[in-house]
Amino acid sequence: MTYFVEFLALQAGWFAAVLGAKHGWPLLGPVVCAVLVVRQLYGAPNRGALLWAATLVATGGFVLDTGLRAAGLVAYPFPDPLPGPFAPLWIAGLWALFGALLGSSLSWLARRPWLAVLLGAIGGPFSFWSASRLDSTILTGPWSLPALALGWGVATPLAARLVNRIASPQPSAS
Repeated sequence: MTYFVEFLALQAGWFAAVLGAKHGWPLLGPVVCAVLVVRQLYGAPNRGALLWAATLVATGGFVLDTGLRAAGLVAYPFPDPLPGPFAPLWIAGLWALFGALLGSSLSWLARRPWLAVLLGAIGGPFSFWSASRLDSTILTGPWSLPALALGWGVATPLAARLVNRIASPQPSAS
């Protein structure tokens, strides 16, 4: 996929996840994100490695957002198939899609860690703030956005580096 198409795919996944949760379709986001990840894998020369990397990114991001929820910094006002204190399933879907894109159109972030920190520290909180404007998340206090900026500012370069190490084609030894 081209960079523009991948950008649109990320936006489609985000809107499906956020609006699906809001309108009582909590599985819409994860399903759309899964379809987009599969589509991303379809053209990848290293499908298995990219799938593994996206799964690790999804797991790490899900743990991060579950921690933010457990700390009372974010809340999710709608029911989700996952019981208990966990972040919603649609969060994991978005992280998986982000991880898959880190293997292609966003792969340059692995070579520019400070830019990855900056984009993560801005993009993550902006995404949550935008979702809160659509009533799909709740930023519970004055520390919510700084905590999101810190979490995403650390997670984005780590995820980019992880995907690059696992999913980038390695030159063969001759």
